[in-house]
Amino acid sequence: MTDYIYAVHIAVPESLMDAANAAALVLGENAADGSTFTVADWQKGGVHYAFKSFVVTASFLERIDQPLIAPDHAPDADVPLAQSFMDALVLWQGEGKQPVAQSDKPIAYITGADVAPQGMAAAMGLSLIE
Repeated sequence: MTDYIYAVHIAVPESLMDAANAAALVLGENAADGSTFTVADWQKGGVHYAFKSFVVTASFLERIDQPLIAPDHAPDADVPLAQSFMDALVLWQGEGKQPVAQSDKPIAYITGADVAPQGMAAAMGLSLIE
């Protein structure tokens, strides 16, 4: 049995991709996580978004609610930039109305690991740029 029982589905406005990568680096498991958001190939209302889905553990969900600190794998991480991203993040964990993508805020849905990413992008109001 795996510990990765949750999924994070996240839409990041193109203008916030650097901050999103800083947060991914701080919250992730290795230095490569700092390059998570590289392409804004989704859109809503003329705004481009990077959209990613990844499975996470319960401990990840606990860490996102704590003040961020530089991890061992990235002691020089830009923690203030990462924290600014987390402070702006609109987080939905299955209760109440699902928020939709906004041009100035990142949005994340927390679901079970078995939920398909494509449905989450659509629920956020995003469409793939073709």
